[in-house]
Amino acid sequence: AGGAAGHPHHPCARSIAGAIAAAIALAEPVAICHRNRMSKKDFAFRHPFRVRWSETDAQGVVFNARYLDYADIAITEYWRASGWHAMCDTPLECHVKKATVTWSAPILPDEMIEVMARTVAVGRTSMTQLVEIHGHHADGRDDLRAEVELVAVHVDLATHRPQPLPDWVRPHLAAFDARAMEPA
Repeated sequence: AGGAAGHPHHPCARSIAGAIAAAIALAEPVAICHRNRMSKKDFAFRHPFRVRWSETDAQGVVFNARYLDYADIAITEYWRASGWHAMCDTPLECHVKKATVTWSAPILPDEMIEVMARTVAVGRTSMTQLVEIHGHHADGRDDLRAEVELVAVHVDLATHRPQPLPDWVRPHLAAFDARAMEPA
């Protein structure tokens, strides 16, 4: 077999698990990274709030389902902060098609946390938004607790069928998120 893929140690020649095992056996470095991880400075929008005791469970930490509540708070406040109301008279109606929570560390009762949000992709009828939940510290240090990726589809509420996003959405959110790159 010719080419790199034909070599028995090339990742395309076997499963991912096999490729990792071969890399370890050959003492080759294997890079594993989370595809969404951003620096806190990459977020133009941040919203701090205190965890309420009612949001925790018998384990003494925030209950799993609350991470989606926190993502909803983040996206609601993100849209409000973006000034969308200047672009249209009524809110966009969207259904969440997919929500993925990646947990990193527990959140405790009465703790101050900070949610951050940004839009990472806009398609014809949908958009993907990333929310990060961090411990909120006066010194601003990075303290990631969870990431939530949301894919929302713009819908016609009468039919619940996808419909194209308005033309203003992509440039409006891109300009809002670009504020993260502006000097402080």
